[in-house]
Amino acid sequence: MQKYVQKKRIFSACLFLIFVLMILVIGKGTVMTGRGETQQIQNLSDGWYYLKDGERTEVTLPTTLQADPGTVLELYNDTVTDENRDMVLLTWGAPYRLQIRMDGKTIYQYREYGFKRNLQMERKLECRVTLPALRKSSQLCFLYTVPESGVCKLTPVYMGSSEAIFRFQIMNAAPVFVIVLGMLVLGIFAIGIYAYLRVRKMTDRRFASVGLFLLLCGIWCVTDSSLMQYLSHYSPAVNEISFYTFMLMSVPVIRFVRETEGMQKYTSISVLIALFYLNVILQSICTYWFHVQLINMLMITHLLLGGGCILLSVLLYREYKAVKNRQIYSILIAFGILAFVGVGTLVLYWFFGITGYDLIFEAGIVIFISLLLWGLGRAMVENLRFRTEAEVYKKLAQEDQMTGMKNRYAYEKILEDLEEGICNWKNAVMIFMDMNHLKQINDIYGHGAGDELLIGAAQSIQKAYGSLGYCFRIGGDEFCAILPEIKISEEELSCRLDAAVEEYNRSNDQKLSVARGFSWLQDSRGMRKSISDWKFEADQNMYSNKGWYKREEAQEEDVHYEI
Repeated sequence: MQKYVQKKRIFSACLFLIFVLMILVIGKGTVMTGRGETQQIQNLSDGWYYLKDGERTEVTLPTTLQADPGTVLELYNDTVTDENRDMVLLTWGAPYRLQIRMDGKTIYQYREYGFKRNLQMERKLECRVTLPALRKSSQLCFLYTVPESGVCKLTPVYMGSSEAIFRFQIMNAAPVFVIVLGMLVLGIFAIGIYAYLRVRKMTDRRFASVGLFLLLCGIWCVTDSSLMQYLSHYSPAVNEISFYTFMLMSVPVIRFVRETEGMQKYTSISVLIALFYLNVILQSICTYWFHVQLINMLMITHLLLGGGCILLSVLLYREYKAVKNRQIYSILIAFGILAFVGVGTLVLYWFFGITGYDLIFEAGIVIFISLLLWGLGRAMVENLRFRTEAEVYKKLAQEDQMTGMKNRYAYEKILEDLEEGICNWKNAVMIFMDMNHLKQINDIYGHGAGDELLIGAAQSIQKAYGSLGYCFRIGGDEFCAILPEIKISEEELSCRLDAAVEEYNRSNDQKLSVARGFSWLQDSRGMRKSISDWKFEADQNMYSNKGWYKREEAQEEDVHYEI
């Protein structure tokens, strides 16, 4: 027990370290926004000023300025020269409807590009423009529309070649794509386990649910990133994909909980899934029929997510208190972490407007999924061990220890399955076999020699019929073969056994002789016999064949006596 607790603490510490590392990666990416690639990108922090009442006031970016709401704040920079032609400017000014002019001519104007965004989304958008041909002394002007708060938080401005700026954008988006890569690896891992378990006929759909959740999360992370927004030219379709994946990505997780043992009885989970689907349908109707913007309905999805997380946590806690299931406990802990990160993200989103909210939430998702997969993996290992042990016991219960063939229990089981319709065979042949002279061998040479001959008979029968169907040892020296849907004649089947027996006899002193009797499941009219009639006919034919062997041997002895 102490070892288990120690392992659990170590695992929890590892998860915490992973979370801290993700935050550091996010922080590093954020710092790079301010630092840039100093060798190839120029940070235009200095040289900015604005005019007020004819007086020039110098400012250094980034900075915060106050002005009357609705007015336009104009920042000037005279340090750009003809040497900077064809260079690219990069900044973040979408919340203030940024307009950029060069020598009085507008070269950039932020637009909503056909999709309305809120303040948090606009803060992430990168404003990028290529400088035209310049004079030796040109004036760069940034125009910011002051919001209702009267406060403008102005971000840095970077200048560099198109390639350098694009690399800079990639580095800024790197934390997102690192997290997406982690989601992709975990998703492939989950789908791989699901496929493996399905092959083993131990299907656990929860692994598929985890894989689908990670796929949707990855799509949402990528489409919500500033780099994808830029690469898609701020396409409304990309934003719609982002919104719809965000609305739907919780459904696989809810299905995961519903498919967990003991949780199927809670109908409220199915109701919650229906509410998420209904949310998608209603928002689609409002968007395409009544022209309500998706961003204006985002709060509904957030409330549904929060309420769903609380509901699932309560149900999981109730189930854990009732059954004290370790798997339920691990899922409960995972939801606790997700709830903590989710609530923290919503607070950052709605009350502080921090642009890194998405990265924190994405890191929380990775921790959440890691916990779920850890619990699932542990349960899978236990189930595999139980399944393997059960298969071993089942094999031992149906296997004859001396010969390795299936035993009488397995023989009766397959006849029972056939009678109940589990084995859907149109026709089959039953071959009863009995060893000749085993008693004499035991009496003269001992039971050791008799056992060797028994094993030889089993090997010969298995060689003759093993590839065609099922072979059993059903008694001391009695064997049976059941060959379903066989198209081989009785004569050819008998020859196969004779050939196997002859091969054995060539390399052994004790000669093997096997009597056999055939019976087909269908009679000559195509009617199916009863199981008892089928067995009786095979048994009678076997004893008839055994009598033939005795007569043949008697004739051989008479001939030998006369000679």
